[in-house]
Amino acid sequence: MHVKKLLIWLTYTVAVAISTSLAFSIGTTTPYILTTEQKELLRIKVLHESSASNNGELPPQQLNGSHGYQSEPQQTHQCLIIPEHRKKTVDLVFLFEGSESMTEEEFNKNKDFIKNIIDSLKNSSIKFAAVQFSSYPRLVFDFNDYVAGTALDKLQKEPHMRQLTNTHKALTFVLNDLLENPAAGASADATKVLVLITEGTPSDTDRRNIIGQYQDKNIIRLVIAVRSTRLDRFTSIALKPTKDFGFQIENYDGLTGILENIQITIRRMEDESTPIKIKKFGLSVVDGPTRGPPTVKYTDLDQVCAGPTPVNSVCYKMEDDPQQFSSLLSKVFLECRKRTMDFVFLFDGSESMTEEEFNKNKDFIKEIIDLLKNSSIKFAAVQFSSYPRLVFDFNDYVAGTALDKLQKEPHMRKLTNTHKALTFVLNDLLENPAAGASADATKGLVLITDGNPSDTDRRNIIGQYQDKNIIRLVIAVRGPRLDRFTAIASKPTKDFGFQIENYDGLTGILENILIRIFRMKGIKVTGDKNNKTPQSIFSAVVINDTALAVLGSVRSNNWCGLLQRIYAREKNQSKDPGLNPAFYIENSVSVGKRNNIHLHFTGAPQFEQKGQVVLYTHDCENWIPVQRLNGDRMGSYFGAELCSVDIDSDGNTDFLLVGAPMFWNHPKEKREGQIYVYTLTDEIELRRERIVAASAKGRFGTTISSIADLNGDGLRDVAVGAPLEDENRGAVYIYLGDKQSGMRSTFSQKIMGQQILPGLRYFGLSIDGDIDHEVDGLPHIVIGSLDTTVVLRSRPVFNILPQLYIQPEEIRIGKDGCLVNTDERVLTLCFKRVETTESKAGVGSVGLNISYDLDVDPKRQTRRGFFSQTNEASRHTATLEIGHEDTCRRFSIHIPSCVEDTSSPIRITLNFFQVDKDSASGVLDVDSVREAVVEIPFQKQS
Repeated sequence: MHVKKLLIWLTYTVAVAISTSLAFSIGTTTPYILTTEQKELLRIKVLHESSASNNGELPPQQLNGSHGYQSEPQQTHQCLIIPEHRKKTVDLVFLFEGSESMTEEEFNKNKDFIKNIIDSLKNSSIKFAAVQFSSYPRLVFDFNDYVAGTALDKLQKEPHMRQLTNTHKALTFVLNDLLENPAAGASADATKVLVLITEGTPSDTDRRNIIGQYQDKNIIRLVIAVRSTRLDRFTSIALKPTKDFGFQIENYDGLTGILENIQITIRRMEDESTPIKIKKFGLSVVDGPTRGPPTVKYTDLDQVCAGPTPVNSVCYKMEDDPQQFSSLLSKVFLECRKRTMDFVFLFDGSESMTEEEFNKNKDFIKEIIDLLKNSSIKFAAVQFSSYPRLVFDFNDYVAGTALDKLQKEPHMRKLTNTHKALTFVLNDLLENPAAGASADATKGLVLITDGNPSDTDRRNIIGQYQDKNIIRLVIAVRGPRLDRFTAIASKPTKDFGFQIENYDGLTGILENILIRIFRMKGIKVTGDKNNKTPQSIFSAVVINDTALAVLGSVRSNNWCGLLQRIYAREKNQSKDPGLNPAFYIENSVSVGKRNNIHLHFTGAPQFEQKGQVVLYTHDCENWIPVQRLNGDRMGSYFGAELCSVDIDSDGNTDFLLVGAPMFWNHPKEKREGQIYVYTLTDEIELRRERIVAASAKGRFGTTISSIADLNGDGLRDVAVGAPLEDENRGAVYIYLGDKQSGMRSTFSQKIMGQQILPGLRYFGLSIDGDIDHEVDGLPHIVIGSLDTTVVLRSRPVFNILPQLYIQPEEIRIGKDGCLVNTDERVLTLCFKRVETTESKAGVGSVGLNISYDLDVDPKRQTRRGFFSQTNEASRHTATLEIGHEDTCRRFSIHIPSCVEDTSSPIRITLNFFQVDKDSASGVLDVDSVREAVVEIPFQKQS
């Protein structure tokens, strides 16, 4: 197999099918499931520019079980799987409390939590065991049970012990009888892990120094402290740092909130070469050009902080041998980290406001939290009146219980002791690690009040805030004059103070508040601001038929970003002087060509918090920005994904698709993300054509890929990823291409990751659909997820042409209005099948099953024709297999000798549809005409 050279971009990043459709052109019943020992490498992002000469190959697969494939390093066009190293074996024990202080329902939530983790990690190299403990420990299942497949059944049947909480005794049992016991299935060379779930302080003491033994043996310990249990009492048990391996939740419902964090932490332990602190792993692959790939011997590994999450990236160039990476030219770590931020809402609950106004306060807080839930900000909230009252702290926010507590918070209705409340916020929240505050975090406060302070600043609390560099925003509602809060707000007051007439005005200033909070996070970068050190490669694209690679960098040019063109052994860089250093560009790049003018598109999803897309041309020396498109919604991430489309494959780019995966109209709306479709004119101008959105929450538009023609209409189609849909299982939407608007407004197929392979996470995180299989000649689609890459086959698409004939063609009636000839009429129904795709010989030879319905006079109450002589059946329904030859059926139509209405013809209609389309080898074209009509006129005899 010919292996093309590839430019690969690897990123460490925090990121974190039932099919429903009109046309099922992508088969989901027998996908290729591609896995390797290093599954994290399969979280891919594929960027490319298509051309007529771009034909990929799928590699031969080596079957491993009924669904999995295992092989040497394989390349599927733009999907590279690199078993760079082997995963560790991990032996993990759940030690969960079963004391008398918990209810049966809470005990079962413990078991559900364990089951969910095991289900999500069942395809990993982790072996599990479980122990319940109370006065004594009791084995639920060991590693042998897990391997034998009986573990979950034993967990389900485990009864509640209901006694004391002898934690250290249980830890001794786990170490001796499980983690170091080969008879229990433990592996000598495995990484050892313990997850302790408890709600009570230990009843026993550590007389045998069991914690020291765990430390000496380098056993990783995670502790989940529930309810009243203070996490600091388990400092000695949890691995250091406790903030990474200790979790405090208010009740057992909080287990659901921390499930993903626990899964991520466990996954990191499995990776042999990745430090625990590194979050997740991703891969972007761009195909080399068809003629002389660029020689890009450039590697960069560093951290990017300006995005929604910290990112480490590395850029490699692959030689013909996929196992050989080019030499590493440089490796530079820049001291750059996105700041953690602790942010407190301090809102007035005095008697001067109505209940409705009080609730608008809470709604405002909820909207901000919803918009920033994927940032590095932790939130807390305090209501104040005569005294301050904690609503939720940073621990509650991390545990996922904050908004529920906010919703239930009652109105206090007393005085306005502002300075007393500020003192409480500083001492009990912002500087209190027990409340979840981080010592190195940026500290911020929003004060929302409608009254002047009832108390004075006797303890100089404002001075303390200033000395500690705590950022303060003040929103003065209604009566109070903003100048009275000058001392409280950060300087300049015009930037950190807001005066509104009433609580309805909170909606109006929401956007400004969000901008201020974004800017509080800040970015601190060390290193050469003028780009003398290597910058972070955030996106990459290779232009086909040239030896040119284009890289988007967010780190360079004082965080304004730049584009890099790499041609043969030359590299040049250009920057856009119109960019604001506060917001980075080149999060995404795409390329195109119109009338022989090469074009480049860049996306800056955090530009002014709304996002921006810039269209560039290149004059051989400089990038020339010719158009800027701005997002219209705060936090929508407009420009996070770009996809240029040559709809008819004539070499001219016709459309640009822009993803805004975090777009929403209202927090309560059950949809998230949308795509903007722009037409590219001959004047090199982008004009908005339409907006396409999904009906579910899932980050629709995170990935967009122009894929090969699936239905044979000569137009390229579009695949869109929504990796967070269906509780982070993910989904991919298929849209057929449209000559006028780039893509149709309604999807033709929706592929759910859960149907492809139970346990898939973030299905649709990357997509490529330019692979033509040499066996069947049909396009295939590569879809990346967190653990697995899936190759889905497309199926041949057919158009079915129906025809109806009637003999005799008319009904002769006499002067009395009755039929002259009562002989039966013969109705002939024929179906002709025509393939619209170009599958190779034999692929489209299978039959297509349809269900059809014939109806005589369907819109009349009194029917005038029947399929039986008893004048009872005016409809006929049946199923038929349509092969490559015409398929015909004949029916007798019986007409009563005398009918009342002879002025209008008898009308016979045909409707049909495909049956078993999920499992069929071919599919009916969504545009196929699925009905036909024949009429039998009455002819009066003269």
